[in-house]
Amino acid sequence: MTVHFSKYRFLSGLLLISFFFLYWRVFETLTLQWRHNVMYSHGFLIPLISLYLVWARRNELSRISYLPKHGAAFAALGLGIGMVLAGHLAGIQIIQALSLIFSVTGIVILIFGVSSLKIFWLPIVYLLFMIPIWEEMITGYFHLPFQKFSAANGIALLHLVGIPAYREGLFIKLPEMVLEVAKACSGVNHLIVVLAISIPFAYLFLTGWPRKILLILIAIIIAILANSLRVTLIGILSYLNIGSPLHGPFHILQGLFVSFVGYAALIVTTWALSERPKKQHGTDAQRDLLGETRNPINRKPYVLVSAIIIFLAAGSYIHFHKFSPAPLINSFDLFPGN
Repeated sequence: MTVHFSKYRFLSGLLLISFFFLYWRVFETLTLQWRHNVMYSHGFLIPLISLYLVWARRNELSRISYLPKHGAAFAALGLGIGMVLAGHLAGIQIIQALSLIFSVTGIVILIFGVSSLKIFWLPIVYLLFMIPIWEEMITGYFHLPFQKFSAANGIALLHLVGIPAYREGLFIKLPEMVLEVAKACSGVNHLIVVLAISIPFAYLFLTGWPRKILLILIAIIIAILANSLRVTLIGILSYLNIGSPLHGPFHILQGLFVSFVGYAALIVTTWALSERPKKQHGTDAQRDLLGETRNPINRKPYVLVSAIIIFLAAGSYIHFHKFSPAPLINSFDLFPGN
């Protein structure tokens, strides 16, 4: 029985290897964007956090009965592979990256069954935080309102501590300096990171949807107010002529300090909303630790082999197919000049 089960684990491992073979270039492109785009530098942590969200509920996964839905699995795989091929042919990287969500969903259904999506759905959707779609599709519309909000709150806080300043649009005028709340200082980028942190906190440490949603809403408020605090801190340091608040290491340390305050507030809020652990009876605690031994996994090797072949075929096309240049209909000599 152990050997029989190991065979399916081996095939599942081959399926994951073929998946990475297909998506190798996509991951390579994503890694470059995480390295060079500050807004998505958190992308390196997203897959690790997603895996941890699954690992944290591994005992529940072992108690889920395998419910085969091969049609749904291959539909998700077909959509994912079709998107990555279409994105490759069209040279659109964002489509290739988004196809990851559908391909991973298909693999999960294929290996663990459709009922396992009760556990996997959030870790899968969470992968969207590593895909560079936020600036173009969502956050790009919030920069200006966030800039205005931060500037208005910054002025109010500066007046509160007795510093003379007034605002004209996005500009904060001090006696000897004019500060601009630029697009990069809107706080939208920080908001995405705080959301990426608050969702796992809510998932792992809170029970009940009202508390989870409340934590995420508070996290949004914390991110917005933290950016206003940063603008105020820059104004105070500029007025007192302390350090170099606009450039250099001092500016970075200042941003880290404000981020630390925001994350500390998020941790305290999570602790306040969480329920205190109740004592479990010995049998219940033992069951939670040991779980069941059903090991829900696909028992039909031909299904896994078919998916492996599809991944390898699509990956081979992407990696090894060379596009031949299209011949010219007419010579460049006939192109009209000035």
